[in-house]
Amino acid sequence: LEKKGNLRLAFLLAGESFLCLFSPLRRFGQHSSPLFSFNTGVALCVFIRLYHFIRLLRDLDPVYIRRTDIRRQLLARNLVPPRFDWLFSLKRLVHERGFLFCSFTFLLQLCVFSYVMYSVERNQEDMICNALEEEDCWNDFWLVMWFCASTITTVGYGDMVPSTGVGRAISIVMCCAGVVLLGFIYSIVSLSLQVTDKGLAALDVAKLQELNERRSKAGEAQQRMMLERKLKMVELKLEDNVNKKLERIEKLLNELNKRGK
Repeated sequence: LEKKGNLRLAFLLAGESFLCLFSPLRRFGQHSSPLFSFNTGVALCVFIRLYHFIRLLRDLDPVYIRRTDIRRQLLARNLVPPRFDWLFSLKRLVHERGFLFCSFTFLLQLCVFSYVMYSVERNQEDMICNALEEEDCWNDFWLVMWFCASTITTVGYGDMVPSTGVGRAISIVMCCAGVVLLGFIYSIVSLSLQVTDKGLAALDVAKLQELNERRSKAGEAQQRMMLERKLKMVELKLEDNVNKKLERIEKLLNELNKRGK
């Protein structure tokens, strides 16, 4: 296991050393040919250095820095520790800083794809600029950025269309990257709209208060019903007493009349 780990580290070190040392020469950035040249392809290889962003994302992650202590504590509790790699750091960043991650990813995609499309499509003889007045729209970097922004957001107005096969392939990749980014945004928005544990506790308290108020109102209604019933019973008793007394008075009057006769 140690030998396999050392070989893996050796390959990683060799690959990262190559990325650090690899830098296209200035002549590779020249675009003398109207077609996609080898020099342009080698110049675009500089974007391989974006790997270092992922490396920094992992190395600067506080969880990754304290991974040894965390792994030891999890093993002490008989729990399986996760794999502390760049993917774990990316998940933590998306979970805790979702909007910041999406904003940075969108800007990074916009800049990278704009430069790539600008390098591939400019100086072409058959540029396709449908809804634009400029005939050489692909020679304007800001218009190329507009095209990439509309493509990443999956809008695609159709005012600019790549004329080379490589540019169309890159446009397909942009669409796929935009769909993935929109999926991240939708999930983050849905999670942000969910009620937190504190909110759920507050809702439970509010429901209990509503139930108590309903019970108190129901109790008041029952008390009113009982009082009304008691009042009716008292009224009935009073009526009975009054009727009995009236009957007695009538009897006495009748007897007095008979005696008088």
